[in-house]
Amino acid sequence: MNSVPSGTPAPGLDHEAALLGVLLQRPELALRLPTRAEHYERPIHAVVHQAITEVADLHGDQAGVMHVVDALHRRTEVPNLMPLLRNGTLLIDYIGWADVAGGQPDWHAEQIVQAWRRRQLRSLGTRITQLADAADDGADPGDVVEHAMNSLIAAQDTVGEPRWDPPIALSARRVLPRFPTDALPAWVGEQVTGVAEFTQTPPDLAGSVALAALSAAAGGRARVQIRPGWVEPTNLFTVVAMPPGSRKSAVFAAMTAPLLDDGLGRLAEPEVDAVLGGAADGGYWAIGLRKPEPRAFVGVPMSVSRTGEAQRASLRSLGLRLAELPELRDVDDLQDACAVARDAPGTRFAAELAAILPAVRAA
Repeated sequence: MNSVPSGTPAPGLDHEAALLGVLLQRPELALRLPTRAEHYERPIHAVVHQAITEVADLHGDQAGVMHVVDALHRRTEVPNLMPLLRNGTLLIDYIGWADVAGGQPDWHAEQIVQAWRRRQLRSLGTRITQLADAADDGADPGDVVEHAMNSLIAAQDTVGEPRWDPPIALSARRVLPRFPTDALPAWVGEQVTGVAEFTQTPPDLAGSVALAALSAAAGGRARVQIRPGWVEPTNLFTVVAMPPGSRKSAVFAAMTAPLLDDGLGRLAEPEVDAVLGGAADGGYWAIGLRKPEPRAFVGVPMSVSRTGEAQRASLRSLGLRLAELPELRDVDDLQDACAVARDAPGTRFAAELAAILPAVRAA
């Protein structure tokens, strides 16, 4: 049908008329386009869109313009609709505008939605202006700000673009494979199994924490050759999560204790009240106390070359018997980096430093 429209729509409404003209001829398209009835500026257009969507739901690909006419005849509550249907001009004009305007239905639909967003934003601006006027008239500024923020949040939720993709549904049944404790070294597997049985927790919990603890001990100290040409460091990053009350703390404590066994072992000695592990730059890398003592840190300057010395003096001034842990080196400058690389020549750290060292020295 190539009828010429009997009137010219207002600017912006031609997209609405053209889209409805397409949908009247192919109602099933309404189910996949982003437009909804509330997106139309002219109320009669919204009514027609609702009727098209209704027949598309009922009849699918078999829906046609006569189904839409029947659905509209049932809308007796809409004023002035019956005269437009009786003389046929309404639907004929829509189809005519679809022929004249051309363009794909997806493009018309997007223009309609964008026009609706602009109207919503103009309405938001009017609302905020009214709130500002209310503040001038003596309204509580806090209430005005709260109402304005709520209006902005509502606008973001209704007018803004989607902030992320829809979540991907998981299957109804989610079964994880058994944690492979037999793949761990025998002594680690035995500890994982023992902790899991003692705490009545899944072996996945203790096993994952064990892997993280092993990574902390081995990270930067060894590299693994999977096959010739494929070498990886022994770093591992894990996230272990369970609901509250799942006895996570007990498992974490049991599985990470070996990392601190040296310091904890010294604190267990009857003649030791505190331990301190000094760093080569004058700071320290570890400190432990048999009993809590907040005064131990009062007045101790941090991140300076005498931090370790000041911390020792503070502990001793409180009468605490101090045991020293092995001195370690942290990396603050190039000299430190070179010293660490010399101490651990086969590590990823040493390799990375060797790659950038010429450029650093040249600078």
